[in-house]
Amino acid sequence: MVKQKILITGGAGGIGSVFINSLDDSYHVDVVDNLHNGFKENITNANINFIESDISNPNTYSVLSGYYDCVFHLAAISSLPYCENNKEEAIRSNFLGTSLLIEYCRINGIKNFVFGSTSAVYENNSSNIFTEDLTVNPDLIYPLSKKISEDLLKSYVKNYDMSITILRFFNVFGPNQDYTRKNPPLLNYLIREYSLNRVPILHSDGKQARDYIYVQDLVSLFFKIIDKPSKEIFNVCTGHLLSVNEINNYVAKYFKKNPSNVIRNNPEKLWDTYPALFSGDFSLKKDRVAKETLKHSLGDNSKVKNYYDWNPSHNFEDLITKTIEDSISKVY
Repeated sequence: MVKQKILITGGAGGIGSVFINSLDDSYHVDVVDNLHNGFKENITNANINFIESDISNPNTYSVLSGYYDCVFHLAAISSLPYCENNKEEAIRSNFLGTSLLIEYCRINGIKNFVFGSTSAVYENNSSNIFTEDLTVNPDLIYPLSKKISEDLLKSYVKNYDMSITILRFFNVFGPNQDYTRKNPPLLNYLIREYSLNRVPILHSDGKQARDYIYVQDLVSLFFKIIDKPSKEIFNVCTGHLLSVNEINNYVAKYFKKNPSNVIRNNPEKLWDTYPALFSGDFSLKKDRVAKETLKHSLGDNSKVKNYYDWNPSHNFEDLITKTIEDSISKVY
């Protein structure tokens, strides 16, 4: 039996590594990661070819295998304040890298390309529920870099008839997220703080809620896409809201802590770990930070559920408990 060849960019990150660890030896897997936000230790699958390189560097493409049955493009700099503070790097990594990779795929006749986009492209939409047909107009650098990448990929669908699936990930949670960065994902931040007997700092009253999706459910969707390419944009979400307070309560309960003993900070201060954004005559508006911090985000997942017969779990307490147990055994 001929092995399917898969290329995964960003494979050492929180999503890519869980996907890679789920692949058996019936696949030939090349993984590209520059280890900016990923950790090679996240990957426990020994049956892969790991290439430490950057997809925005043209030299990377000389060491790839040529044809792949499927390419999963998950590499990106995703921290909103980091991207805002390092605009050139964010555009180079998130957009230029995508541009070089899709052109490589076109030249090599690759028939199945999957792009990890983000629900953050909806950041300026006022709809209560986000659907794929909405016009999106993001203005922060991270979602903007994803939006222009989406536009680029749609042009390849239109002009070259390539099969490109665009997945707008909502808030993905799981064990291998980068908890070391200045502004880690909320769940991983809380696990870190409670496990180290520190008091978490929350930049809100905790009532705001977003749509969260468990990483292993994401992986189950990936396997379906390997067998069924598309030319569509899909929201990848549960269609259920989970609030900051609920997440804090679940994590505090696991560590036998009082969830009320958190420090409540001003939402405008969440990005203060990047002081350069707020210096000079043209500083970032604090109310823009507060708007991002306090936003609600709920997606409609009916399109992806119907297209791929995919049903994600939303038993959040059990999934968060599993994330904690998988995290503290590896890192904390």
